[in-house]
Amino acid sequence: MYSYSSKFSDRIHSLLDFRKSLGLSIVTYEYNLSLFDKFCCNKYPEETMLTSQVVNDWLEDEADCGRGGLRDKYIDIRYFGRYLSSLGEEAYIIPIKFTPKQQPYSPYILSDSELSDFFHTVDAFFADASYPLKQHVFSVMFRLIYTCGLRPGEGIRLMKSDVNLMTGEIILRKTKQYKERIIVVSDDMLSLLKEYCFLLETYSPDCECLFPDESGNLYKAGTVSSYFRKCWMACVGVNDIHNCPRFRIYDLRHRFATTVLQKWLDEGKDIYSVIPYLRVYMGHAKLEETLYYVHLLPENLLQSEKIDWGKLNSMIPEAHYE
Repeated sequence: MYSYSSKFSDRIHSLLDFRKSLGLSIVTYEYNLSLFDKFCCNKYPEETMLTSQVVNDWLEDEADCGRGGLRDKYIDIRYFGRYLSSLGEEAYIIPIKFTPKQQPYSPYILSDSELSDFFHTVDAFFADASYPLKQHVFSVMFRLIYTCGLRPGEGIRLMKSDVNLMTGEIILRKTKQYKERIIVVSDDMLSLLKEYCFLLETYSPDCECLFPDESGNLYKAGTVSSYFRKCWMACVGVNDIHNCPRFRIYDLRHRFATTVLQKWLDEGKDIYSVIPYLRVYMGHAKLEETLYYVHLLPENLLQSEKIDWGKLNSMIPEAHYE
């Protein structure tokens, strides 16, 4: 969990509560405003007003440190300024034209052999860790994210009480739209979860988190992403992340969606009649967000008679959906 202690802390909490009351996600806001809060504690400990100097100094500092996600930081601090202004406070709202443009990203879809190699690498990567459960945490977490097509945060933030080991149902509470949804895991994944939860009860019987860190708390998303990159580098056999294909933990979700669609096509199913089921399972707000994944199918399926490309292209705007 994130904590806030600057002069802006109360108003940050107020903004987060406001977004939650509207059913909106607070995931990036929690993280980015925690960075802003720490920056203010260090450089502007007595500042109470969101000035242009405070905002621009923080964004420059973030750009210099190279943490990534700069576009989201511009959007979130701009939203914070607008929120404070709506409360009647004088606050600087950074112009939208200053926001960095989003760079299009093409997901890296692993082949079957690459996927197998990656999970074998994950299984062995943490074998010598001082925290015995660590090896199992990431082996199961990454497989769950893949086999269920979860957004990374949905998997990372799961609690033990969210998982029904009898039925295979999982309740996802902290989703992108801040709406709960229920998914059912495969039989193989359920068996793996049962084995893992037995180990979890042995190592950390009082822990409430499904995937706890050494302290029994939820892992931070940045930490999980860092471990994921290290496993990918080890799988490819390089020491520099820039020397291998860019593969993100989110791409496991993309791989899941394309795998399901390809299976349906192989079975001769009408994509348009079954894709609403995939939409609900993945928690997409709009159907076109799910239809986007058809464009990621392997080249040999592009001529499939089961896909009306004219109809599909008319339904999907030029955007990448996650």
